[in-house]
Amino acid sequence: MSRIMTTVITSLLFTGMSLAQNTSASDQETIRLLVQQVKELQEKVKTLEAKQSDSEATPPQPTTFQQDVAEQAADRINRQLLRRLCTNHTAFSGAASER
Repeated sequence: MSRIMTTVITSLLFTGMSLAQNTSASDQETIRLLVQQVKELQEKVKTLEAKQSDSEATPPQPTTFQQDVAEQAADRINRQLLRRLCTNHTAFSGAASER
């Protein structure tokens, strides 16, 4: 997409430059301003493409909601494991004291 845009813009620039040779001073100023705007737009496109590349390269960070859900799940699992350990320890201690 950006290559097509660059090709079109370059073609317009060359057309504008060739027309500038046969035009008045005000037309030449208009063309100069248009060329300047095109260059600025090209820089913006490069910046946006770089940002897009960077954002695609870095994985999205989890949201606060996702982090909260993950922490709640981890807490629930830890409580279940702790209950099982306590239950097993109590059962083991009770069996050992009966012997």
